[in-house]
Amino acid sequence: MKHIFLIITCFFTIQGITQTQRFVLDTANSTVFWKGFKPMGSQHGTLKLKYAYLTVKDGKPFGGSFVIDMNAMTCLSIPAEDEYNQKLIKHLKSEDFFETDTYPYA
Repeated sequence: MKHIFLIITCFFTIQGITQTQRFVLDTANSTVFWKGFKPMGSQHGTLKLKYAYLTVKDGKPFGGSFVIDMNAMTCLSIPAEDEYNQKLIKHLKSEDFFETDTYPYA
């Protein structure tokens, strides 16, 4: 069975908020890091956020939304000039995994 794990970590330092506020993430300067595991090792890379926000109520995370551009996927664990880099990305974008032609955003 094939598994891909996406980890999105956002750190916000918010003090003294006594109301509900919405914080929009700077997507141009934000990156999602992914890591996929296989029986003989793993691969990792990045994705870009199309849109993201976090809602905070009384100083605590209350809700939010993250939209990931699946076509902006990169692989960092295989050198870019290596043919297997693009083979892996093509495979991950295929119907076997994320089917990005049909589902470009997650």
